[in-house]
Amino acid sequence: MKTKLPWCLLFLLLKSVDSSSQNYVWTQKASLPSQPRMGAAGFSIGNKGYAVGGYTGIAVLKETWEYDSQTNTWSQKADLPGSVRYNASGFAINNKGYVCLGWATTNGSVQLSDLWEYDQAGNTWTAKAPFPGGARYTASAFVIGNAAYVGLGYQPLYNDFYRYEPALNLWTQVASLPSGVRQSASGFSIGGYGYITCGSPNFSTYYKDLWQYDPSSNSWIQKSDLPSNERFSAVALTINNDVFVGLGVVGLSPQIYFNDVYFYDYLSDTFTPHSIFPGLTRSSASTFEMANAGYVAFGKSGSSTFLNDNWALIDVTGIFIDGNSKAYVNVTPNPFSESLIITSSFSNFKIELFDLNGKLIFNKLIEHHYEAKIDSKALPKGPYFLKWSAMKGTIHKTIRVIKI
Repeated sequence: MKTKLPWCLLFLLLKSVDSSSQNYVWTQKASLPSQPRMGAAGFSIGNKGYAVGGYTGIAVLKETWEYDSQTNTWSQKADLPGSVRYNASGFAINNKGYVCLGWATTNGSVQLSDLWEYDQAGNTWTAKAPFPGGARYTASAFVIGNAAYVGLGYQPLYNDFYRYEPALNLWTQVASLPSGVRQSASGFSIGGYGYITCGSPNFSTYYKDLWQYDPSSNSWIQKSDLPSNERFSAVALTINNDVFVGLGVVGLSPQIYFNDVYFYDYLSDTFTPHSIFPGLTRSSASTFEMANAGYVAFGKSGSSTFLNDNWALIDVTGIFIDGNSKAYVNVTPNPFSESLIITSSFSNFKIELFDLNGKLIFNKLIEHHYEAKIDSKALPKGPYFLKWSAMKGTIHKTIRVIKI
């Protein structure tokens, strides 16, 4: 029997999809199937995140691991051909990944200045122009347009910054951070600006300030402080034009770890509390960002606990049920190509997929699982409506999704 959605309902669904409200939830994803580690460099290409290098507490690594957000699986890729390293810097531009700088030994005697480019299609690494500012580690990086900005870090301490343009394979020095030297600061970019926050100059002083870099004027201005504790080795995520800053640590002996996360609105220059990170507190985590989600993986918690877990902060825009934050469904990626992954706060639910004419083309009952997958390779490209129902249909939500 053909099932149709009334056109008035389709109109209302389209309206709900265009809502500007933003909601984000933490969801644990597949852990790395290898040794726990800290200080791995992270970047993302398309719907895949990458973690390169790291320190296990015993060994320094040069491994490359790829996380596929569509299948929630990890796979090992070609090792970085340069030195082993941790506390390196990672970024991605135009579907290429980059790793530079870092610490090659556990006692800090070997600092690195090289730059490597990763080609996802060929699973190959290529050496590029080395960083001209001197070998260092615990540096910071952000990307604006088709250029990366890398600076700060240790040894010695720096406050300089350099712009890297992959199209020219060229480094150019830009304005230094005016607040002085620091390491283990967090970088992010949004709205055509770059930002630096937190960090430490000497591990007895810690920062919670925020600085904005304007590439058009090559200048820095100070913005609002993080409304919480000073810290270093925090994480910063930019997801769908929203920014989140949190976690991190202060002190050396003892160390105090944080699990608070804040939302930053760059238009109003305001921080507001967002959530408590549900995993173990940590420093030196790896981060990468993909459609509708930012990921915090691995890191170090306490004096000797190294981690291999993986957490996603997922944009579930407009899909909380009746304003109840405990009842939600998330569909990712959207737009999608080969598969759709549905994550629910209920372990028993039903999913139905309709075309624009209201024709039911797929349905499945999920029992005793919080996640389901739809293989969509055979679906024609275009928009669809996914209906999720739980509690015997008393709670339901319909979401517009697009096959590309």
